[in-house]
Amino acid sequence: MITELTKEQEKLMDVVRDEWLKIGLATAVMMPKEEAEVAVREAYRCAELEEPKYVFFARGPKEGALAVAVLKNYYEHEDGTEKAVKYPAKFRKTAVNHAMDGLKPMTQKELTTEVARLWGIQEKDSKLPKRISSLCQDAFQWACYGQHDAGWLSFYDFFERIGVEGLEQLSGLKKAAHSCGWWWAMDECCVITERPVHLSLDEEGRLHDESQMAIQYSDGWGLHCWHGVNVPAYVIEKPETITAKDIMDEPNAEIRRIKIERMGEDAFLTDANAKLVDEDTDKGGQPRKLWRVDFEDDPWQGVQVMNSTAEPDGTRHMFVIPVPPDVRTVAEGVAWTFGMTVDEYQPTQES
Repeated sequence: MITELTKEQEKLMDVVRDEWLKIGLATAVMMPKEEAEVAVREAYRCAELEEPKYVFFARGPKEGALAVAVLKNYYEHEDGTEKAVKYPAKFRKTAVNHAMDGLKPMTQKELTTEVARLWGIQEKDSKLPKRISSLCQDAFQWACYGQHDAGWLSFYDFFERIGVEGLEQLSGLKKAAHSCGWWWAMDECCVITERPVHLSLDEEGRLHDESQMAIQYSDGWGLHCWHGVNVPAYVIEKPETITAKDIMDEPNAEIRRIKIERMGEDAFLTDANAKLVDEDTDKGGQPRKLWRVDFEDDPWQGVQVMNSTAEPDGTRHMFVIPVPPDVRTVAEGVAWTFGMTVDEYQPTQES
């Protein structure tokens, strides 16, 4: 029994962490399909399950979830019971699910075609057929996340490396994490997806990209994120289209603040008819103002200050800094931006 780590083992923790961070954040233009399939088959064996007879591939999580929904819709009734449609005996030995061995198996081409058709419906109508939508959403909840299981797999990988026994059953999952993205295990078939082709993070390791999707897959699906917050595409790609009305109609306080930042505080103040709460002057005699815009759930406030250092052309830049909604004076707001109280913040000169 291990009760204390040695110095060497403590150093190994950093090595394992870095290795799995690289795995979890990896991007790839193409998936090594054979390698991924071998890994997934091993995962089945480790779980003491019969290996899948059919392996399907998809380009990303959305396409993969749609593929799972199509397969389940094809082989199951709405109540989850197996369909009993009968086909000639020659098909029965190659059925996708042994419980439904009277069904003709779906091919990769047929699956890809149906997924593309459904994707087109969603693009056109902004929704999927009710049952497909339900199955698709459900699929996101029970996937094996491949490389995105790196967080917890790294924990067990470290302990296996230092001699803890009984962790061999994770070998298939660990190998899958090296070669693929999300995947779904089903009776006698599975769906395996590719890793992302683009991934962008901020300095704190959160999904973030100021001009495009922060994570994107080869099927075109991905997420637009601002410092870890998922936002609508136009907030990232077309911030000039954001208006005060759009911001005021935004129900999510966190996204609302991001929209204000992307629109620009100065433009927002003007467009939103912000209310002046307080005003004074700084040590250099420059004007300062505290503005407020009332939202039902989370009022927004910002202090407007002028840069005391002039630009090369002699002008001074005025900018707005968001502050908590309970700030009552400009002085309190400015002090807060430095992590101080009004009494603590007593600069001899401001810059």
